[in-house]
Amino acid sequence: GGSLPSSFGGGSWSGVVNLRTSGSMSSFIVDSFFGMVKDASVTRETLANVIPQKLSRDIPKLIDEILTRHVPLQRATWLIKVLVRINLVGHGSSSSSSSSSVAGAA
Repeated sequence: GGSLPSSFGGGSWSGVVNLRTSGSMSSFIVDSFFGMVKDASVTRETLANVIPQKLSRDIPKLIDEILTRHVPLQRATWLIKVLVRINLVGHGSSSSSSSSSVAGAA
């Protein structure tokens, strides 16, 4: 766990959800996640807690999913920035400049 900047909704978060699932279950999880992303009543803090690992590893696939599913621009931008940040931290490339640029996500 960690602490999410206030621009992400604050509070604690568990990062990427790592679920070992079959292909159809994995698709269901991704479909459910994007349903939540498109729902403006779902907070970014909630979304940050349930990001499917399948999306976090493949940014081009994520962008394709965002475009195919017509995710609102503000949410799409936030999601991409969060996942790029998670990938940077996961690879040990954390820096204050990347942290501040992601913290500014709307």
